[in-house]
Amino acid sequence: NNETGFGRFMRGLVKTIAAIVILVSAGLILGYFLFYKPLVDEHTLLKSDHQAAMTQVIDLQAELDKKSAGFTDLESDASAAQEQLETNETRVMFLQLKNSVVQARYLTLAKDGPGAREAVQTAQAIITELQPGFEKLQAEADVLDVVDKRLALVLSELTSDPKTAQKDLETAYTRLLEIEEIVFK
Repeated sequence: NNETGFGRFMRGLVKTIAAIVILVSAGLILGYFLFYKPLVDEHTLLKSDHQAAMTQVIDLQAELDKKSAGFTDLESDASAAQEQLETNETRVMFLQLKNSVVQARYLTLAKDGPGAREAVQTAQAIITELQPGFEKLQAEADVLDVVDKRLALVLSELTSDPKTAQKDLETAYTRLLEIEEIVFK
């Protein structure tokens, strides 16, 4: 046997170092696959999920902005429709007022004093109800006052002077036609 003590020592040392290198390499490889690689994969997956979520947030924000604009349009349409409805309701009440004055004129001609009185009182009640609607239409505040005063005269004249009451009703009706032309163009 030609081996020297130093050779045997070196062979054992080389085997030990080789075993340590193999074990450390195996540990590094095992650590890479057990710890590092799953974390990198999870990080990549989370990053892609984050990108998808950000894209979805941007899309939803754009959709929200679009729907908000549509909602604003709907609000303005609803507001315009509400204004139109109020104008139409005021117009209907005004036509009822004209009808009551025409009815009072007819009943005065027919010498039906109580019926004419009721029609004039109805017309006066409608005038009271019409005031807020006329204010919304930005008509002059006292535009119906002339007609109301004329109808008050008619009430006092119905029994004492029906012919003057008839003329006052005609004047009130003419004034209503003028008001209609101005307010409801």
